Amino acid sequence: MIRSKMSASIRWSFDTSKWSPNREQLLSAFSCLQRDEIERVQRFVYRRDLKQALIGRLMIRKCLSQSLQLPYDKLSLTRSESGKPILASSSDLPFDFNVSHSGNFVVLAADERSKIGVDVMDFKYDRRKDLRDFFKTMNRQFSESEWKYIRSDGLSDQQMYFRFIRLWCLKESFVKAEGIGITFDLRRISFHCKTLELNESSMITDSEIQVDNKILNNWIFEESLLDSNHCVTVAYESDESKAASDYESKLFKQLTFDELMESAVPQNSPDSSIWDSYATKSEKAF
Repeated sequence: MIRSKMSASIRWSFDTSKWSPNREQLLSAFSCLQRDEIERVQRFVYRRDLKQALIGRLMIRKCLSQSLQLPYDKLSLTRSESGKPILASSSDLPFDFNVSHSGNFVVLAADERSKIGVDVMDFKYDRRKDLRDFFKTMNRQFSESEWKYIRSDGLSDQQMYFRFIRLWCLKESFVKAEGIGITFDLRRISFHCKTLELNESSMITDSEIQVDNKILNNWIFEESLLDSNHCVTVAYESDESKAASDYESKLFKQLTFDELMESAVPQNSPDSSIWDSYATKSEKAF
């Protein structure tokens, strides 16, 4: 049973496009994982996917060690029934963390809350994609009011695609926080974005959620941009004793590999074949 004192909330990001690990860095990173984690990460076909999975696991370990003040090399992770990474030891603290990745970024959000969800999305529009056909395939994922917001008059394809991705990010963060299964009808969740634009220098928290046409005033959604192509949303249920305006929203801090490994402690000595396998992989699918 864990009864450690927890530190402040965490919002971290890592740009994997800026990290091309050498042999020493890659093996050092793998040495900090459990054996089952190493096997899972190694299965990825492309370098980008492997790097994102690896960075995500390192973020989780750094977060748990720092937040719960636990020895780094004593952390034992397992998975919930839904496949989410969780701490093997139970905790009597209201604490949760969540990880997401898309495009170039991996993000982690953690807080003194019983549930938290985070989602990051790359909203760079591929002009080879027929947006109208794409929207048709996704028609059942959004409410009527959300489609009106997405398809507002006078918007370019890029602007419509951004609104689509922003809403998807909001929905995913809520679904992940609640632990709702993939069979949940996403049209039951509808968002109203009061602030139309997002930026990198400030956090927006005024988007409103309805579930089954009922407004949930006790949910907070922190929205911002990580860069010109990636948006991120953190979802959590607020304390009933606090107003939404009482919450201090926190922008994401972009970590470097050195910062990520500052307090890391090796758990094993990974085989050099890990590097040999990585070196033969393509960066990503084309």
